[in-house]
Amino acid sequence: MANAPRIVPTLLSLEDALLALDSTPDRCALLDSEGRIARVNLPWTREPRSGALFGAASLGVGIHYLAACAGAAIGGNRRAGTMHAQLKRVLDGEVERVRLDFERPCAKGGVDTTTVTIERVLSEEGDHVLVSFATKGVYVAQPTSIPEAGFAVPSGARIERLATALDSLSTHAAILDPLGRIVAVNAAWRHFSAANGGRDARTNEGASYLAVCHRATQRGDQRARIFGDGLKAVLRGERHTFHVDCRMGGRGEAPRRYRGRVTALALESGRFALVTYTELAASAPAQSPSAQSVSAPDPSAQSPSTQSHSAQSPPTQGHSTQASPTQLSTRAKAA
Repeated sequence: MANAPRIVPTLLSLEDALLALDSTPDRCALLDSEGRIARVNLPWTREPRSGALFGAASLGVGIHYLAACAGAAIGGNRRAGTMHAQLKRVLDGEVERVRLDFERPCAKGGVDTTTVTIERVLSEEGDHVLVSFATKGVYVAQPTSIPEAGFAVPSGARIERLATALDSLSTHAAILDPLGRIVAVNAAWRHFSAANGGRDARTNEGASYLAVCHRATQRGDQRARIFGDGLKAVLRGERHTFHVDCRMGGRGEAPRRYRGRVTALALESGRFALVTYTELAASAPAQSPSAQSVSAPDPSAQSPSTQSHSAQSPPTQGHSTQASPTQLSTRAKAA
């Protein structure tokens, strides 16, 4: 975030897209390079007509989605015609991502808006396309408190302003999009990543934090599985916040005690999640019995035998522990 924040997310790999399908409340379908549905998630199966854009009874695996759009468009469905044109642009490689807002009158008055995102997914076996219908009401519009760091994020805040404000904190912070991609990190996060050999592709903007947790879990770290499960619960809207205590240390440093937290954000531009790691004082009270003390996953680790399962964020010097009041709502007392 020291530079202009990269709010537009980078493209997902096929592996990351498959992880995201199971971690979002949005209705999602993964299409192959020809426009056929290769995989759908559970929310999609609960709403087979995908926002009532089409008249088909079912749009499941194996259906040629591009052809379904064309057929509905020929029948006079203008929204399906728009979907067909934009989906074809992505499939043909003209653009990497398209966002569409479809409006329709509500029965009780007013207008209901359905947001659809179409984006290319990278794969060695041929690029795929992810179609996502945003689900409304997942995150309650409320201030997001980070008690260990002593600040709160107002509901409806602009993500660019938040990204800039977080740079003034010693708390290590990353903003994730609804699919678990890191769209911005602060200076403290980035500094530790660089100091410990982290690669931008795996630790900073564009990386899937879901994949970070998944890879550590595959190496046998069940503590990373717990952290990843909490992250998924927040992304799906099942919890507003989740936290665990962990011990982290950089190269040549003694491990120190941190609290890792994932918190839902209802910002002006939509749903996001904030991942923070805050160092706890030696006298800080223990967390509640229902919480779990785990280690956070370390994407910069080179081999299972040398992993410390850090989350790229031990403390750095020269950063204030509180943001400007004009940028973030602050709390005088940390929990």
